[in-house]
Amino acid sequence: MRYELITAAAFMVAIATPVHGETIRCGSSVVNESVTVEELVRKCGEPTSRRFEEQDVRVRTPNDSNSNTKKIGTTVTEYWTYDRGSQAPPVLVTIRDGKVRSIQVRR
Repeated sequence: MRYELITAAAFMVAIATPVHGETIRCGSSVVNESVTVEELVRKCGEPTSRRFEEQDVRVRTPNDSNSNTKKIGTTVTEYWTYDRGSQAPPVLVTIRDGKVRSIQVRR
């Protein structure tokens, strides 16, 4: 009975813990979402490919109507792909407004 309670408690902690991006290895360095873009390039080099998307940032106007919004700026999202050879899956790094937001290994 005690083993079952411990197992159930461990399961509850596991599903309640937020999932963060992956950690990858670039040579002898370990990289995760906490790195800056400069650190990422220094540790992993330039990506194999880059894709950019610019999106409008909009807010509702004072009358709070769904159809009345105004543009207050733009945000730029970059998608960097690192191809790591035939022995490792590629990595997709998402950078929004100059900050690393996610690192995903494409399996």
